[in-house]
Amino acid sequence: MDNENRGNMMKRKLEAVLCDLDGSLLNSDKLISDEDLGTIHRLKENGVHVHIVSGRAAAFCRQNADEIGFDSLVSCCNGGYIYDFSKEEIVCHGQLLDSRDVLSIRNYCISHGISYLIYSLEGVFFDRPDSRRTLFWKQQSEEHFSQANKIVFRYDSEDLDFSSLHFVKILLCYVTKEDAENVRHLFNKENRYEIVFSEKNLLDINAVGTNKGHAVEELAKTVGFDLRNTIVLGDNFNDEMMLKKAGYPIVPENGEEDMKKLAFYITSDNNDSPLSKAIRECFPDYL
Repeated sequence: MDNENRGNMMKRKLEAVLCDLDGSLLNSDKLISDEDLGTIHRLKENGVHVHIVSGRAAAFCRQNADEIGFDSLVSCCNGGYIYDFSKEEIVCHGQLLDSRDVLSIRNYCISHGISYLIYSLEGVFFDRPDSRRTLFWKQQSEEHFSQANKIVFRYDSEDLDFSSLHFVKILLCYVTKEDAENVRHLFNKENRYEIVFSEKNLLDINAVGTNKGHAVEELAKTVGFDLRNTIVLGDNFNDEMMLKKAGYPIVPENGEEDMKKLAFYITSDNNDSPLSKAIRECFPDYL
């Protein structure tokens, strides 16, 4: 950052910091560093709103939300809904997926041996108790979540009543780019979905219009802050829309190259307290 930009930053008020989790605020062990937690609490003490904006469901964000403070709202499932942990309720939600579409994509995954998770307003349904993604979350819950925040595991089954649920996202796990193109070709000819990678091999499917750009707009409206005076921290393709909405898009060094092109500032990688470095460089008066 040149001196002119740094000087301009010092003149601006910082109203909010919105953080993606995986690959951004969380390190490779899926933890927020002690330094970044300290930075977050100092920001909040100085009147800055800090919120999580994640592709995860609320149950998977609970531990991190607890560490940040349950007074901070959490946007879940790429803007699928905003959750208030202090009241244990959904504040609002985005466009929903048609249950028939969810069933079709789920059946495609089963027939092609693709692991999947189904996200609804009523909760998350894992494909099987022994699938790779289920085992990942069981390990995360056991090793990193407090007893109060542990995940309750529910599974897809033949007697699951799809017509009674409100679906916000489907996650296809450990897929290739070729798999993603096949899914787009088969299911998205009418452009009814937002289909985007959130990690190297995790493919998110939301209804069109439901994305993190929509999420940060809803957060700004609900909480009351100006996105022009907001830092957004994100690393991957599902973060693109929210990076474009923020006055100060920040991307960690490990972020996708296309996301770095959108960045006002490229911070340290996610294993080196990226939020703290960004605040020190851009808004040191808030520390």
